Amino acid sequence: MVLQQANILSFPSPIRPSTKAKARKIKFTQTKLEALRHRGGSPEYVYDQNKPGLAVRLTSGGARTFVFVGRLHGKVTRITLGRVEALPLNRARSAIDKIRGDVALGLDVVAQRKSLRRVEAARTTLDQAFGQFVAGTRHRPKTARDYHNLWGLYVASGLGKKAVEAITSDDVKKLHVLVAATVIGRRKIRAREGAFARSGGPRLGRLERAPDSQQSGVAVEGGAGVRRAEGGEPSRVGGMVQAVATTATPKR
Repeated sequence: MVLQQANILSFPSPIRPSTKAKARKIKFTQTKLEALRHRGGSPEYVYDQNKPGLAVRLTSGGARTFVFVGRLHGKVTRITLGRVEALPLNRARSAIDKIRGDVALGLDVVAQRKSLRRVEAARTTLDQAFGQFVAGTRHRPKTARDYHNLWGLYVASGLGKKAVEAITSDDVKKLHVLVAATVIGRRKIRAREGAFARSGGPRLGRLERAPDSQQSGVAVEGGAGVRRAEGGEPSRVGGMVQAVATTATPKR
């Protein structure tokens, strides 16, 4: 016995709008580049109508970066050129021409740039990397001020002068102890000031750092004191240094 198929009405599936941001193309000028803002979600790419292959990557953190986007060696490749704030538009366009010229000569521009970035990273100090880290509008003004204050207080005169690739986890740990010692020293000074004020004695001048901690970075009374200071300023400074170093270090 053969069953006859019932008449079934089929309805087309609703077309859902794509969540993928549409590529934007504009004629790049310095004024237009400075006005570009990320519109939310994943990183956006805005392309230059006058120079195929040149784009600006916009991120939710406020970073605006020139990027080469094109097909190299059989696959679509993105090559970071530099921040919009630091790289003039004419030089970014010249970089696109150089990349295409090198490819025409049969050179592996991706491998070349990775090697160059490693060489540059070996010469770049943590202070220089910090300047690039806080450049532009990726951080809120209050956050940037906080970074500058902490950097000047704990990093600039010491670890900041060291090359990024030479920094080890032990360096970060020592910095953590230095900051903890400084925090404890400030607490002691404030407590002493309070005691003098209550007793009617002279008020002590405030110090930005504990004198002992400036010398060795470990002049604290036992491990418990360090642990009490952890979780605040020491962790913030350590995290900031790691973020700066990671940003400046090229991917292998």
